[in-house]
Amino acid sequence: MTKYNLYQVNNQKKSDILGLWQNKGKIYRDKIHIQKYKTWEKLNQGINDLFSHGEKAIFYTYNRQGIIIDNTGNKNLLPYRLRLHRKKLSINEIKKLLSVFNGITIFKYHNRYVIEVYHN
Repeated sequence: MTKYNLYQVNNQKKSDILGLWQNKGKIYRDKIHIQKYKTWEKLNQGINDLFSHGEKAIFYTYNRQGIIIDNTGNKNLLPYRLRLHRKKLSINEIKKLLSVFNGITIFKYHNRYVIEVYHN
């Protein structure tokens, strides 16, 4: 059984998962690839590998909670998850969600979209 999901960015590889985040009013987009781990030790190894390749912050999930850890070791727990299911995406809705939460993940799933937000 998978316990941890590590969200990895690889913009060179096709993905059905899109991460959107905003910083100082600018919107960034990343192609997300999720790596699944069963143990904390394996997850920690994956996190360390990403930091060694220059990542400044990492996002992973555990027990339906999101965790952001930066390269100094600071963790930010996001205990709540919001999931929205849509047939079509609305640019206005996406912009509003980004203005409130600063980051969202969009999954394409069976000709539908799932917008996922972890927050405090």
